[in-house]
Amino acid sequence: MLSYCDAPRVVTDAALSAARALAAAHGLPATAAVVLHAGSNIVVHLAPAPVVVRVMTGTAALHADPATWLEREVRVCTHLERLGAAIVAPSRELPPGPHHVDGLW
Repeated sequence: MLSYCDAPRVVTDAALSAARALAAAHGLPATAAVVLHAGSNIVVHLAPAPVVVRVMTGTAALHADPATWLEREVRVCTHLERLGAAIVAPSRELPPGPHHVDGLW
């Protein structure tokens, strides 16, 4: 039986699994995928691919429509990249999303 203390590990494992599934669906190698940060979002390096993804966990509850919110984030980042802003641009290794995998964004 899982305890309250196990919840963060379960969420992190689910996010890592969803990130690996996303990579596989797009033909990206992610055999060495690793969690870089686990907080209100889980950040995963899809190693050995040169891609880092953010999986919404706690923050998804803050948005009535996560897909619309994430689509806007991608549009803003893409626009800022075109302007030459110092941002982390969406990866060209896979479509920028948003992606919905195994119930996670």
